[in-house]
Amino acid sequence: MENHLQVLSNSIAGSLRVATVYSVGLHELPPYLKTFMKRYPAANVRLEYSRSNRIYDDVSSGSVDLGIVAYPVRRSGLEIIKFREDTMVVIAAPSHPLAKKKFAELGDLARLPFVAFERDVPTRRNVDRIMRAANVPLDVIMEFDNIETIKRAVEVEVGVSIVPLITVQSEVKAKTLVAIPF
Repeated sequence: MENHLQVLSNSIAGSLRVATVYSVGLHELPPYLKTFMKRYPAANVRLEYSRSNRIYDDVSSGSVDLGIVAYPVRRSGLEIIKFREDTMVVIAAPSHPLAKKKFAELGDLARLPFVAFERDVPTRRNVDRIMRAANVPLDVIMEFDNIETIKRAVEVEVGVSIVPLITVQSEVKAKTLVAIPF
């Protein structure tokens, strides 16, 4: 009976509402979700994709239980727990001259057509900060709010971009994109 009560006290059931940005939800979260759902089959995970600013608001208001964002910032009433570190890479179509490099200097990106996240996306703010610090101007020709659209634009040779490495692993394997460390 004691063992049975111990098992019951360790079970997790009910709904868990999670809001995440596209890049994390599509590329980083799936193996963790799979493990969680296998371990706790009575739990029901509701996953929503949203923008960072809305995720903060939804967690604060209790609309979701957990929010996952890139480059988290402290906000009153919220606890920030580091999920993982991302390695950023330059991406290019395989036919792009930059794709032949083993390593990209930030200066290599100066004045190249650049496909970026929209200005209010934290990853964009981080890329802009890195480029300003290196005194490298970007020629942003397109801006999108999600990683998948950026990757498709780079694949069709609209320009190059900087994205988290984990988000392009399948495209690199399929040879539709090249990831270049910088």
